[in-house]
Amino acid sequence: MQSFGFVWFCFIISFIAHALLHRYLASRRGKFLWSAAVYIVGAAMLFLLWQLQRIVYPLSAEFLYILMTVTTVFFYLSLFVEGETPSSMILTSFQKKHRQTFVQLVHLYTSYGLIGKRIDSLKEHGLVVYRRGKFSLTSKGRMVFTVIETYKKLFHRMSIE
Repeated sequence: MQSFGFVWFCFIISFIAHALLHRYLASRRGKFLWSAAVYIVGAAMLFLLWQLQRIVYPLSAEFLYILMTVTTVFFYLSLFVEGETPSSMILTSFQKKHRQTFVQLVHLYTSYGLIGKRIDSLKEHGLVVYRRGKFSLTSKGRMVFTVIETYKKLFHRMSIE
């Protein structure tokens, strides 16, 4: 049981470090996707605890840590890539105007809102670039796309056609 306590401790320390580093890099317009690399430090802490014979079940502990890390990174990427959801756009629109017609709500998606904000976010974070009137993926964008596609294939989710 102590082994799993160490796993949680290492994970929480890594998670807090990830959040702080992400905020710092984002405020400096740095490459904040690298903030997820702090989870490697957590794995190294677990390895050190195993070497000090504080962890009884090293494979189980590392496996649990890896599962928690992968889940967190996918959640992090989904927020990064997905941005504001259609449902949240509708709910947020009621803050500005308390009563709206169906047409007004549909207009949220036909205006700049849904697609434009996502394109701006992708450009701002260096995942796409706009050249000669067309958008294309950057190398970082291809890397994120590959991770998302791998995730979809693992869980049999439909790919974007």
